[in-house]
Amino acid sequence: MGGGGGGGGRRKNVDTTKFYTTLGVEKNASEAEIKKAYRKMAIKHHPDKGGDEETFKEITKAYEVLADSSKREKYDQGGEEAVDGDGGGDPSDIFAQMFGGGGGRGGGGGRKKQKTKDVNQPLKVTLEQLYTGVTKKMAITRQVV
Repeated sequence: MGGGGGGGGRRKNVDTTKFYTTLGVEKNASEAEIKKAYRKMAIKHHPDKGGDEETFKEITKAYEVLADSSKREKYDQGGEEAVDGDGGGDPSDIFAQMFGGGGGRGGGGGRKKQKTKDVNQPLKVTLEQLYTGVTKKMAITRQVV
């Protein structure tokens, strides 16, 4: 019989708790609680730490919305649809902002230090020095650009 039909002007029920559940916080959580929950979840589920990339993206999306008071208000009124299209940058960028350093991709201001080549230099030691231990000083000159 009938099934869902006409869209009589009213929206269907929207889920306004998904992002809170994703971060494991209550709907009335403070910004500090949301940030703390995000940090914990981001570390646990970060792809570089063996976590699932899709889960990490969901956690990041939830944090992007709930950490921004205007987006959070829109979300609380209209669910995920109300905030879709409001930006949504790279999850790695947010991770980098929170924890400092690269979350997996480049960018993010500042110049990256370029790794220098390893230096191999022979060092003469006696068998007795190897056995008992010894401290030696060595001067290394390198070019800095």
